[in-house]
Amino acid sequence: MRMEDDQPVASTFRRIPPSQYQEVKEHIQMLLDQNIIQKSSSPFASPVVVVRKKDGSIRLCVDYRRLNAKTKKDAYPLPRIDDSLDALGGAKMLSTLDLASGYHQVAMREQDREKTAFITPFGLYEYLRMPMGLATAPATFQRLMQSTMNDLVFQILLIYLDDLLVYSRDFDEHLQRLQAVFDRLKEVGLKLNPRKCFLARKSVEYLGYTVSGEGIANSKSKILAVNDWQTPQTLRDHRGFLGFASYYRRFVKDFAKLALPLHHLVSPIYQQDKERKRKSKHQHVGSAWTSDCQLAFNALKSALTTAPVLGYADYTLPFILETDASMEGLGAVLSQEHDGGRRVIAYASRSLRPNEKQMQNYSSMKLKLLAMKWAMCEKFRCYLMGASTTVFTDNNPLGHAKLGAVEQRWAAELACFDFSVKYRSGKENANADALSRFPVEKPEGPGDELTAVSCSAQATHPRPNTPIVVAVHHVTLDAKPSPPDASEPS
Repeated sequence: MRMEDDQPVASTFRRIPPSQYQEVKEHIQMLLDQNIIQKSSSPFASPVVVVRKKDGSIRLCVDYRRLNAKTKKDAYPLPRIDDSLDALGGAKMLSTLDLASGYHQVAMREQDREKTAFITPFGLYEYLRMPMGLATAPATFQRLMQSTMNDLVFQILLIYLDDLLVYSRDFDEHLQRLQAVFDRLKEVGLKLNPRKCFLARKSVEYLGYTVSGEGIANSKSKILAVNDWQTPQTLRDHRGFLGFASYYRRFVKDFAKLALPLHHLVSPIYQQDKERKRKSKHQHVGSAWTSDCQLAFNALKSALTTAPVLGYADYTLPFILETDASMEGLGAVLSQEHDGGRRVIAYASRSLRPNEKQMQNYSSMKLKLLAMKWAMCEKFRCYLMGASTTVFTDNNPLGHAKLGAVEQRWAAELACFDFSVKYRSGKENANADALSRFPVEKPEGPGDELTAVSCSAQATHPRPNTPIVVAVHHVTLDAKPSPPDASEPS
């Protein structure tokens, strides 16, 4: 643990209800007996909070906030959850493994032990094993797991801190992969918690999702929690719901639009100074909670509890991208044709930024191009780079011969992708067009029916001072709008 300076951080102990004294003493003695902690004479002292667990037992949580504020952070990354889930395509057999008190299996360096000291009414103690709550603990543990599994990660298993998921295509292969993981854990002395390990299942809970060979769905326990979620009474409750809902936004079409009234409610709070924010989190929403807020809250609850099962990306198949834009935000749907039907992989949406809402800066056509650029170059870049993609839109922005400098830069970014743009009317583009938007006039004359542009990924160096159709280098013009696919619902 590297500190900003050598000045120790010390706090007084927080009061514990006398009714909990005996339980706390027994818990401390258990940690001493297991050689997780030892008595300390450290100049550091962080307070503890007693938390009651679901099974009725207690947990001592150390408040390391002051210590963490002076700790130099470890930049080692945690895996992106969406990257992890995408790796499960083709898996039919799944096992989840949970390490027994994972952090406590990591020894603290002797020179760092005193920094972990915590103070109680019964004395001062310090950790011999890594405790939860340290700013550097997640990065330290992820580095350990990554180095332990190394070549197996994203090949036969996923790792997120102490949660492991082993995946395979069939049972025999699964047994081999489980054995390989068990051997690695045994080599470094890491132990599993058998009660939290689920082996050779067709469907498992992982990182808050239900994953199976069919795809990714909201966790059943989370759906039950949403059903029981009461209307927020305080801004803290309100932000808690927004944070929870945002975690599952990939399942909700037009999430940004649905959540807009709720974001408007809290946005003034984020403009306040730190002290006012701290006081306002307990503030009742009161009259600020409008009928629009209630409708948005109900709509999000409904969307989360009825969310579809999202498919895994198959990189041997072309992708289908539907985009749309309005003054309320950008929307996109990524899908693929699979087994004769359309399978949604992910929904994406975001609100417009203040400068984007100014129509003198962003016309309807420019918003359409912004939606396409955002979806392809930012949101779904990891899926679409190097893959063949068909983009459906109700107004082809690349078909305009005269575009400004900004639009030409966006088109140059799009030129890195292998895609074609097809016209589809707003009614037929309903999947991405649910955002309310400005009406777009249909092309009238033959010269205006510039409805399909295909871009070759190999041609990425446009000559200067050329119109947009040259900037993307490979252009195909259709005299008539391309009809929607027969498999596409009207």
